[in-house]
Amino acid sequence: MTTSIVVSDSISLTKTKAPALPLAPVEYTQKYQDDFANILRLYFNNIDNLAGQLALSTAGSGFYVPYGAFQDSTTQTLVANVPTTMKFDTVDYAEGVSIVSNSRITVTTAGMYNLQWSGQFQNADNQIHNISVWLRKDGVGPGVNIAGSRGVIACPRNKSATPGDEGITIQGWNYFIELQANEFVELWWTTDSALVTLKAFPADFAVFTGSISGTTLTVTAVTSGTIKVGSDVTGTGVFIPTYITAFGTGTGGIGTYIVDASQTVGSTSLTSTYTPSTASVVATMTFVSALPA
Repeated sequence: MTTSIVVSDSISLTKTKAPALPLAPVEYTQKYQDDFANILRLYFNNIDNLAGQLALSTAGSGFYVPYGAFQDSTTQTLVANVPTTMKFDTVDYAEGVSIVSNSRITVTTAGMYNLQWSGQFQNADNQIHNISVWLRKDGVGPGVNIAGSRGVIACPRNKSATPGDEGITIQGWNYFIELQANEFVELWWTTDSALVTLKAFPADFAVFTGSISGTTLTVTAVTSGTIKVGSDVTGTGVFIPTYITAFGTGTGGIGTYIVDASQTVGSTSLTSTYTPSTASVVATMTFVSALPA
C-alpha cells in the first residue's frame, strides 16, 4: 500500500500524472502548437494546485505536515546512575507536535517521525565518564524503553579544577520512530557521576555606556562584562548589524573601538555580544510519512 506524506480526513489531494504529449506533424500547424500549449498549461495548473494544498497548515481543517523544534535554556543535573528525562522549556517552532510535562514530545497525527537531538555535556570530574542516552515511547507509567535506541558518550575529564576548565562535549544523532496519534516519545539519559551535567551557557556580552561617531565607538563606562573584537553592538539608534572590528585605545573596558558601520549615535547604554547563549539540549521532530492504514 502506498502512503502519503500528507494526512487528511476530509480532503483529497489533486492527482497529477504526466500528460501524453501528441507527436509533432511534419509541417508546422497552429492547431498543434495550441493543443500542445493547452496540455502543458493544464498539467502545470494541477501541479500548482497540489503545491498549494501541500502548503496549507491548518491542522484539523486542511493539510499540514507536523513538526516541532524545542530546546532547554537551563543546566540539567541528575543523581548518579538514576535514569532521568531530558527537559525542554522552550518551543521554537511547532505544528502538530508539542511538549507535555516538559519532556514528552507528543504528536497529534499518526506517522513515521524523524527525531533529531543534540546535548551539550559538561564533566567537572578529573575522570572520563560515560553517558547513556536512549528513547522511551508512550506506554504504562513513564513509557517503554525502545530496544536498540541507546547510545553511549564518553565525556572528557576536566583540564583543571579552575572554573571554566571543565571537560565539555556536544553530541547528537537522529532516530526514526513510529507514533500513533497522541503518543509521545522521550529522551532519557544517565551517567555514573553527578558531576556530569547537561550544560547551558549564558551569552558572552558586555553592557556599557558609549557613543559612536563615524566608525569610532567611544566607551566611557562599563557596567558588566568585557568588550571583545568580533562582538555585535546593539542599542538605541545603532545600525543593525554593527560589529567591533578592532581595538582602538580600549582593550575590553573604557576607551575607543573601531566598528564596521559608519554612523552617529549619542551617548547611551549599549550591549556588545561576543557569543550567544547555548541551550543544554535541543530536539527537532519532523514528519516523514503517514503510517499504513
